[in-house]
Amino acid sequence: MKKLVSKIKIDKNVLLKTFFLILLSILLIFFLINHTYLQFLANGFNQIAKADLQVYFFDVGQASSSLIIFPNDCSMLIDTGSKDSRNELLSQLDVALSENGLKKIDFLLLTHSDADHTGGVKSVLDKYQVDNIYRPKLTSDSSLENEIDFKRVETLTYAEAISSIMSEPNCEVSCVEKRFIDFGDAFVSIYPGEKEKYSETNAYSPFVTVSFENKTFLFTGDVTQEREEEFLDDIEMLNLQIDFLSVSHHGSKYSSSERFLEAISPKYSFVSAGDKTHPSNEVLHRLKGVGVEEVFCTKTQGMLAVGIFDDGDFKIKMETNYIDLPFIIVLLFCGCFAVLKIDFYNLKYYNRKYFKHF
Repeated sequence: MKKLVSKIKIDKNVLLKTFFLILLSILLIFFLINHTYLQFLANGFNQIAKADLQVYFFDVGQASSSLIIFPNDCSMLIDTGSKDSRNELLSQLDVALSENGLKKIDFLLLTHSDADHTGGVKSVLDKYQVDNIYRPKLTSDSSLENEIDFKRVETLTYAEAISSIMSEPNCEVSCVEKRFIDFGDAFVSIYPGEKEKYSETNAYSPFVTVSFENKTFLFTGDVTQEREEEFLDDIEMLNLQIDFLSVSHHGSKYSSSERFLEAISPKYSFVSAGDKTHPSNEVLHRLKGVGVEEVFCTKTQGMLAVGIFDDGDFKIKMETNYIDLPFIIVLLFCGCFAVLKIDFYNLKYYNRKYFKHF
């Protein structure tokens, strides 16, 4: 009888171990599927989601895309990264929107026609309803394009982006113009180029300011030094002081002139870059020279986010302390497997011996 009890206990222990193994397998699959969301939580981005104004600088390689979520729960996506980064964009965009209970995008602003800013347009429009789109004053080769006297850009990516925009249902499409938009307690100002035509497509990028609780963001697309010079008068007239700067053209040395940076006096700077040459050492030196407290870069720190609260306090989060959760779970799985010492041969053996008593 004692032998029988002992064998029953052994059987229960093995079954318990098997149960834990199955549970760990299920958890491993869950973690692998929800990798982006778990990174979001592990790096404290859920604290940003509690802020009244949220700004996300997505990690989309050598490209650019930013999301703003306003106090009234409206959202604005500025640029859509490249075709190559569309999966990364959607993954990060999905988490940021779903964490706020949002299922659509209220505004999409395309700063200019370059493929690293418009490549993800179709993917975004295929997945989300977008109510308003501001497009550049640049004509594409799309068959749906209206005949307008704008500079023509003959690239397939831009043509596909415009075709997707023109086909988007229930969406109001407008050209980038000077606008002032009220989002509850937050305000957006859009300052396009002063000229109708520029030699470089980058120069069509507008300056976009977002203000909330005495904190101001400046988004610059790929603005050139020519455009920076144009904007200096507005900076002086508006007495514009910038707290958070989205650095132009991925930190290219041909933008972010010293004179421009001195005029706006940014406190924190954010660079969206992914190749070996960006951001340039020249721009990093200029930023430090005008007193920027910290320069953040998606290339080394992953997705970046700023949250502004209604008391004026703010938080900045990044993926510097990257936690490779799937790898950790695999290690945990292997460790538990070793500690539990599951022996399926013994399980079969004990079951066979146990049932002989009946």
